[in-house]
Amino acid sequence: MMQPPPKKIKAEEMEGSTSRSPYETFANDCITFRIVRTPEDVQESTPGFKPEFTHQVFADETIYGYRGLKIDVYLHAVTFHAYINITFTDKARASLMGSGKKPDDLEALLKEAFPAGFQLNKQEFLQTIPHLNAARLPDMEVVSQGHTDSPGTSWSVLRFHLAAKTATGQLVRQWHARMQPLVLFFIDGSCAIDSEDDNWDMYVMMSKDATGTPAIAGYCTVYKFYGYPDSTRLRISQVLLTPPWQRKGLGTALIEVREERRWSNLKLDSQ
Repeated sequence: MMQPPPKKIKAEEMEGSTSRSPYETFANDCITFRIVRTPEDVQESTPGFKPEFTHQVFADETIYGYRGLKIDVYLHAVTFHAYINITFTDKARASLMGSGKKPDDLEALLKEAFPAGFQLNKQEFLQTIPHLNAARLPDMEVVSQGHTDSPGTSWSVLRFHLAAKTATGQLVRQWHARMQPLVLFFIDGSCAIDSEDDNWDMYVMMSKDATGTPAIAGYCTVYKFYGYPDSTRLRISQVLLTPPWQRKGLGTALIEVREERRWSNLKLDSQ
């Protein structure tokens, strides 16, 4: 497995007494994520949420070379196909940057963070949303179900073997690849996993509202490895619930599923 990158150094610890250039922007402040279900949701008035961490995408959690910068990341509620809208009021000339610096190549940096790709054309993304809404989810094992405290809202935990050599397995790996970039923004020191490794399982938390409309609240990945002398252990890797679905009991439900698996012939290791 890949070694995790260094942990975050607080941005406020790095500022010191140095004044900030008008062409420097805290990445945490200018990035907003929005979960969308319909074309009408793709607008700034749709409620969004900020990242917890950006140092694994933008060095020092700072973006250089732009004024009035906004990066809006729109994610489909189920498939996690992404549209990213980048706007700014001014872009610095190299002569204003000093020390041979150039404005950050935002598209290139975001492509590294979102290797499964994203759209930059709003109209093209709007046209894909009805098709994404109509798409069937990959067939996965339902391992637990329940209801939240919100009236009419239910949840299901789905499990799939990531490395399965089937057409469904390929769809699940692509799905995971579109969800995985979020761990960079919400789990400190996180890194991507090798979904082709035969020991990875994925557990997906799906929520449905009173109308039966689904949304993916989060997921976790679990690695199976040998436990002396004759058992298998489970090591929890990525665990993510996006902010809109936090404090609704879904994280607890996901943990309880893992606990049930532990007592079903497997030992759990969260170290």
